Amino acid sequence: MTPFTLTIANAIVVFGDAKSGKLTNNYDHGGWQPIPEGSFPTLVSIRGRGREHICFGTVIREYYILSSAECVEIVGPNPIVIIGLHGRDDDRSQPGVEERRAERAYVHPHWNGNFDEGYDIALFKLPRPVGGQFPSIGGPSTKISNRVLYGFGLNGVVQVAEFEAIEEGPCPRLSTMGNNSFCIHSKGANMYAGCSGGPVIVIEGKKDANIFEVKQTDIAVVGVVSYANHSSLSDSGVGCTPTEKTVQWINSITSPK
Repeated sequence: MTPFTLTIANAIVVFGDAKSGKLTNNYDHGGWQPIPEGSFPTLVSIRGRGREHICFGTVIREYYILSSAECVEIVGPNPIVIIGLHGRDDDRSQPGVEERRAERAYVHPHWNGNFDEGYDIALFKLPRPVGGQFPSIGGPSTKISNRVLYGFGLNGVVQVAEFEAIEEGPCPRLSTMGNNSFCIHSKGANMYAGCSGGPVIVIEGKKDANIFEVKQTDIAVVGVVSYANHSSLSDSGVGCTPTEKTVQWINSITSPK
């Protein structure tokens, strides 16, 4: 399988109305919709040596970014990270955008480089804190069945789309996925290069809430995007690392007792 942690090189046309806050699957680009500026201040672009976007992350504590283990293997433990981005080339010169260089990385001890076996998850530690509110980390009590899940992409600007968890039957085009991953899929939005490490989120406690208007504290991260079948992206499900199986490890690093 080819993971998502590749520099974005493909040009994809952006459709949709970023002001409406309503995600629909009836326009040509299949469900991806650009987000309004400032609506996801905890989303992070993790950069390569040329400052190009490599993968996503999420600020989950004032000193910590949640991402994928594969991302760490590509960028190393000390990448530049762009926090609160809206545009692909945003940096600290944009209002509301912060730039840091991570001081170290933690990779889950069960990650062995095999995506099908799961645990493609990691944390970057920052040298100084990030302010504001942060999403919660979904544990065993955070259910994803029959719920709208949201994932993120980056093409020109940050985009968001709706997904569903595939819990019965094999993951589309990822039939060898093991029990330490879960599958999400959308009939109208395909993940693409650069999506690795991004959060899979749900809105907690607010029925029919507008994804663009909720607070970060209303969001729960339930997974981290890991991989897909790049030979059939239009049909492929997306393998994700569940936070319910890794939350204890996350807390042991971010909130040690």
